[in-house]
Amino acid sequence: MKQTYAALALGLGLALSLILLVFGSPAAGDELRLPLLTSLLVCEVGFIVTITGAGLAIHEIIQKPVWSARVWLMIGNLLLAINFARVALALWPQTGGN
Repeated sequence: MKQTYAALALGLGLALSLILLVFGSPAAGDELRLPLLTSLLVCEVGFIVTITGAGLAIHEIIQKPVWSARVWLMIGNLLLAINFARVALALWPQTGGN
């Protein structure tokens, strides 16, 4: 069950990342296609889902130290979580990410 969640978290994270890539990028005139709060909400949900998936994959690796798809799920979820945090900080107005 836990490995299934990690795989689902990776898939959902990739879908949310694609949504941010297509609709969250600035359009002409430096305006976002998605409202700022919606983009931040997508980043927050994506971060929470993927960091939870990475945590569950790490827990499984500790319990059964077999190097298999669990490692790839952990790496993918961690990379997506880092990317969601990076994009959220870049979108936040006070951080000056632009």
